[in-house]
Amino acid sequence: MKLSNVLFTLALTFFLIACGNKRPAQPKLPKLNKIEAASETMKNIQMTRWDLESYSYKNLDKAAVPGKRKAYLILRDGRASGYAGCNNFVGKYEEGADHTIRFIDVQVPQKMCKDYALQESNFITLLKTATSYSISESGKNMTVKCLSGELKFTTK
Repeated sequence: MKLSNVLFTLALTFFLIACGNKRPAQPKLPKLNKIEAASETMKNIQMTRWDLESYSYKNLDKAAVPGKRKAYLILRDGRASGYAGCNNFVGKYEEGADHTIRFIDVQVPQKMCKDYALQESNFITLLKTATSYSISESGKNMTVKCLSGELKFTTK
């Protein structure tokens, strides 16, 4: 009986080691040539509430989930904050030349909600892999391009 317990323990140990807890490789973001002072475009869009209208993630287009509170993003002086569908989030951003952007240290509490969980997960994943942003001529729409999709925002 003891030998079978030892063999089972060894087999389980080897199985767990073989499977490991390897995380998927993080995507490599292109280099960002950080600029010291905010661009005129960034100055014009800071302190504006940008409501999420739609997003694409891994070639799937999605409309923002309607609800009591819309997901949104606010940028100000190197800080980013907003609401992703279930939780508020905070983080930092860096702007680079030619409207490149990076979101860094994005922190989200882990409150779960059934209806918005997928949107929130995709929203935060896209934000963390942002590469650039663009503003429409009207100044009412912003697109944030990301490694595996894009986020589309609007403001009033």
